[in-house]
Amino acid sequence: MVDIVKDPIYSLYQDQPIYRDLLHDFVACLEERLVLSRRALEAKSWKDLAHLMHQLRGAAATYGFPSLAEIAGTIEIDSIAPAVHEEKIAESIAAITSTCKKIEAGITQPGL
Repeated sequence: MVDIVKDPIYSLYQDQPIYRDLLHDFVACLEERLVLSRRALEAKSWKDLAHLMHQLRGAAATYGFPSLAEIAGTIEIDSIAPAVHEEKIAESIAAITSTCKKIEAGITQPGL
């Protein structure tokens, strides 16, 4: 049984058959990306976090998830700022985690 998530997020390309498998593959990798991002945050490895978020931002935009791309872009920029605000980045990581859960729900719940 799949947990129902309020306000699932769907890809802008969800109705295009060519994207169906690609979207599932992208979503299947989200948890691993989040784990790596949390590790980089915990290690204060800002360069690694910026790199991870740069990759996620591009992939999210490519697969039709602009809200995820926007948050990833914010984290990328915050990670390379001269004065890193760890608390702000931690809040953004929490937001990106929530967004990914909604995207996962959009793939697994009816509508795709």
